[in-house]
Amino acid sequence: MFQYYLELLELFAMIHTDNIKILNALIDAKDGLNKPLFQVSTQQRVGVEALVKKNVLLLISADLDIINKEEIEILVEKYKNTKQVGCQYEVVILSVGETTKSKREDFEKFLNEKKLPWYLVHNDYKINKAVIKYIKEVWHFNNKPILVVLDPKAKVITQNAFANIRVWGGTDLSITTKTEAELWNETSWGVELLLQTIDETKLQWIKENERFICLYGGEDIEWIRKFTTAKQEVESKANNIQFEMVYIGARNLTKQVKENIEIITKEKLSNSLSAEVMSKFWVRLESMWQSRMQVINKSSMEEDQIMKEIKTMFTYDGSEKSGWGLISKGSTNMVKAKGEIILNCFKQYESWKQTFGLKDFMEVVTDYVKNQEIKLHCNRLILPVTIGRIPEEMPCEICQCAMDKFVMYTCCKD
Repeated sequence: MFQYYLELLELFAMIHTDNIKILNALIDAKDGLNKPLFQVSTQQRVGVEALVKKNVLLLISADLDIINKEEIEILVEKYKNTKQVGCQYEVVILSVGETTKSKREDFEKFLNEKKLPWYLVHNDYKINKAVIKYIKEVWHFNNKPILVVLDPKAKVITQNAFANIRVWGGTDLSITTKTEAELWNETSWGVELLLQTIDETKLQWIKENERFICLYGGEDIEWIRKFTTAKQEVESKANNIQFEMVYIGARNLTKQVKENIEIITKEKLSNSLSAEVMSKFWVRLESMWQSRMQVINKSSMEEDQIMKEIKTMFTYDGSEKSGWGLISKGSTNMVKAKGEIILNCFKQYESWKQTFGLKDFMEVVTDYVKNQEIKLHCNRLILPVTIGRIPEEMPCEICQCAMDKFVMYTCCKD
């Protein structure tokens, strides 16, 4: 197995004129003579030559019990919206685990009902263990479906187009032919990026540039009440300061977070994302991590500003169960802080409003937060194994010391 794995590494490092060798190697077919692929819509066995000169989208999953998975919904939607000029996009499903006969039949029925001319690896073939090792170690597959995109010369465009689709949206598959570097070069960090594809109304607030946007999270409803009340007091005492607050909850959509959404809405404390949109927000942030990790190398991670910002949000979510807040004016000017710091910043407005007379409001808040957060801190950054590549070492965002690394198992049924 190890020798075949090394051959795969060498093969992917080479420059090819077409995709035949790579596809044969992934399916472990012998020069395509045995027709390893099965197109459900035509009920025909075909060789990998059917994919020559095409962009090949490899949908990789642990098994074929994926009909109801979000990733399938995304791919079906984008595929249906894509103008197939010469069928330049072909989808091949690689199941790297065991699939029962009934599950395979269900999936084939699903493809027929949706009229999707996708390819499965024929029953006669099993994915080589060396290929599975390559998929896990190089493409960072960890049982959650990924979409690896190969161009017509078998060059890997992206190791997981699902992450890019979640981050940047798009109506069809054209986004899959852009590399992460191309997409990120067109992007700057800011609250506009955080809310893109999430809420068009909030994006309009940002474009108006007339009010402060405050995104806040956490589970403690009493902290939320104090924070929203403190915000109202600042508005009543300050001139030309108007906040639009949006509750974005937590990555773990607990019973308490769902109750908070109802309470915030009922008591009119602020705006709130729905539970469904909230989940989408945090999954999208995880996708930003996945996508950005494909652009930066290990040495540049500590210096990459976008990665720092993503990491800080995950750190707040992992450390601050009471709450935390992010304030922004415009698309890129923002400051984030833990719950007690941002709450006290608002409460103490009277004591520093003279400073506010000399500085911009955002500058004052930024200075206050920097002076407070460096004193004492205890940060936890929780990353799911399904997030893709995870660095061996991680510096703390506040003091830059190396964080201790633990393995955590959770079971939350609330």
